[in-house]
Amino acid sequence: MSLEKPLILWHIMNFSASSGSLESLVTSGYGLSPTPFHYHLNGKQISSKTAQKDLGLLVSADLTWRSHYQLISSRAYKMLGLLRRVFCSSVSVSAKRSLYITLVRSQLLYCSSVWHPYLLKDIKCLEYVQRRATKIITNDHSLDYRNRLIHLNLLPLMMEFEFADIMLLVKSIKFPSNHFNICDFVQFCSHSTRAAHGLKLKHSLCRNDFERNFYFNRIPRLWNALPSFDITLSLSAI
Repeated sequence: MSLEKPLILWHIMNFSASSGSLESLVTSGYGLSPTPFHYHLNGKQISSKTAQKDLGLLVSADLTWRSHYQLISSRAYKMLGLLRRVFCSSVSVSAKRSLYITLVRSQLLYCSSVWHPYLLKDIKCLEYVQRRATKIITNDHSLDYRNRLIHLNLLPLMMEFEFADIMLLVKSIKFPSNHFNICDFVQFCSHSTRAAHGLKLKHSLCRNDFERNFYFNRIPRLWNALPSFDITLSLSAI
């Protein structure tokens, strides 16, 4: 069956109303190079791309997030440079800390549950941004990174990523949505020893690191390692 007719109908429904056009597409696949194929719409060939930005995320054809890490780290460094030029050393540490959290760290944490890094080189790429930021905020190069974090009451970015993963699961359980049911993607055990809510997550069999570090496969490791807590409490209390 030819795909041209349904593709044309989809194009009309999604682009005609907004006067947009389908100019390119990304053929994705993990581990294997996708088979090259030329798609046409209304007699015009659709160009192929190696990456596409969608909802603030840069999705690559190889399904890795390295291009996205480079993009957000570059943006964060530019914002850090702007803050350093505009706000001199006379500005209080607490004010610079608030500016960093609002304008820089927010870019590094946006949708982190989707692109959570697991390779050491990617972790370092992002963590170096906060290393540099803490030096600018404290204006004290004698302290090491750990002591700067303690002084500023900040967590390493990897811990922030893990916290975001856990809170996404908690919010999905406490406030279920008609559009997204977390229980369709994770399974709970009934024989858990967790005293707070009596449930642990089941681990899924993964064939490689890519699958192992996908959100629904990595969250059981984080969730099951948590100490007992009452999930019925408010989010601020948790």
